[in-house]
Amino acid sequence: MPAAYHGFTTVIEKEGVIMPLDVHLRDGETQEALLKRFQRTIEMSGILREVKAKRFFVSRGVAARIKAKKAEQKRRRQTL
Repeated sequence: MPAAYHGFTTVIEKEGVIMPLDVHLRDGETQEALLKRFQRTIEMSGILREVKAKRFFVSRGVAARIKAKKAEQKRRRQTL
């Protein structure tokens, strides 16, 4: 990374809303820590989960089966 690098800025669109994700270098923070903080911000925003979910086409039937399976698992967890 260049010596004058001071942070990451990314603009994402989630559910039709444009959200900027800014992570700036704090005093005494290393670039590795800055990168780790940026990755955590991306993970917490749910961007990667959404991208991975939309990576492949899923038909309505398959989506319904997945939804039913998750509902059944949730119902079992709540009864325990």
